[in-house]
Order: sequence, then structure tokens, then C-alpha cells
Amino acid sequence: LKVLRWFFSWIVMFLSRKTTYGLRALYLLAECESPPLLAREIAGSLDLPKPFLSKILQDLTKGGVLISSRGRRGGFRLAKPPSRIRLMKVIELLEGKKLRSQCVLGSAECSEKNICLIRSQCGPIRKEVERIFSEMDLRQLLEEAVDSSAQPLPGLFAESTWADEG
Repeated sequence: LKVLRWFFSWIVMFLSRKTTYGLRALYLLAECESPPLLAREIAGSLDLPKPFLSKILQDLTKGGVLISSRGRRGGFRLAKPPSRIRLMKVIELLEGKKLRSQCVLGSAECSEKNICLIRSQCGPIRKEVERIFSEMDLRQLLEEAVDSSAQPLPGLFAESTWADEG
């Protein structure tokens, strides 16, 4: 488990702020199991900038992960149970295919056609990351936090990431 936690803290550094904010918001919505929450309530609970978070929540709504409703009892809620929301789907909605294609070292010159020294070595690691995120769902994050009394995906709730704000 310690190796898995280290691994996730390392990979989360490569996610954009947009994606980490989105995952944090989804975690909160899954954890609360409450009526819909307004963007300002989510932003306030997580200490995130509301305008940026609002755009992220709209992207997640367009992607079918969230449902938004207007009116007095409006807000955002999960579109399906946490067990049916795969982390890879969320990451791809918010990152695009960037996670799969970007250089581990952040080199702009490195690509699938112009491979740097590290990319050739990281192929198996990248495939394993994709497999884990494809199999892991939001419910598992909640359960891990309850079971271990620790934050899920260490680094997800950290203030800074290495990736751009994308």
C-alpha cells in the first residue's frame, strides 16, 4: 500500500490543476451524498476559485459525469453512482489525451515520433498508470480514505502540481 500511495503521489504531480480540482470536487460530491451543491458551495468547501471551478463542473456535466440543475434546489450532483465513475474517464475529460502523450520530463521536443531517452523507458509505466486509472473508480477513493483514515491519492489535495493550469 505504501508503494501504491507513493506511486499516486508521483503521478498526480503530472495532472493539471484543472484535473486535480475536478477530482477533488467529484470526491466531495461523492462523499457528501447530499442534495445538489452549488458551485460556490463546492468552491468554498474546497477553497478553490469559483470561476475556474465552475468551468470544470460544466465540462464534467457535458461529459456525463455530473448533472446540473437550475433553480432554488439546483446545483451539481453525480450523474451516476461513484462505483460507475472511472478516474481515467474524468482525467481524459479534463486533460484530453495529454496524459497519454506528454513527456514525463515535460520536454516539448519529445513526442511519439521523436522519442527522448526517458519516454522509451516509461512506456510500460504509462500503460500501467492508464490501466490503474481505467480500473479505479470514485467509490474506491472513498473507501480507501475511510479504511486508511488518510487522503486518497496523496498529492491530489496538495496546493500545487507540476503540470500547467491547463
